Amino acid sequence: MPFPAGTDARQESFQVVDLRPFASRFPQRERNPQTAKPPRPLPAPSGKVKCPPGPRRSERDPNLPTIEVTADAARKARQLLAASPAPASALRVRVIDGGCSGMRYELLFDAEVRDDDEQSEQHGLRVLVDAESATYLEGTSVHYSDALNDAGFKIENPRAETTCGCGESFNVV
Repeated sequence: MPFPAGTDARQESFQVVDLRPFASRFPQRERNPQTAKPPRPLPAPSGKVKCPPGPRRSERDPNLPTIEVTADAARKARQLLAASPAPASALRVRVIDGGCSGMRYELLFDAEVRDDDEQSEQHGLRVLVDAESATYLEGTSVHYSDALNDAGFKIENPRAETTCGCGESFNVV
């Protein structure tokens, strides 16, 4: 069963893999600026964002983090962080433009804390979410699975209205 009992059927799982450590193994393709599409801007967090029923950020306890990182996800992130060049960094969860559905999730280690970042400590892992991404990530949970056919980080976002079969991109309408 992919979701615990009682969860919303609209929640989707996504696998996000940071391939930057392996970039040196793959040749870089040159982009032709004449044919390359310009990146689409993120939609403004306005009244157009449809959210599933549930408490809005202003109605929630302000001490609750925007996202929840499960114990398994925090343990795996701490292992990866310990092996990284900057083990004092934090896990940054953000939304960036791209993917088939318009936006995609990105997990990365970041040592820089910005003024608009929301910081939380979850299961011994420091987690950062920037203010713009927080608009799209409210109520989101990050899981980790080490199953043979389903290994990796999974992101369940109750605000995702549409998702792509690639398992990485989403959109809020």
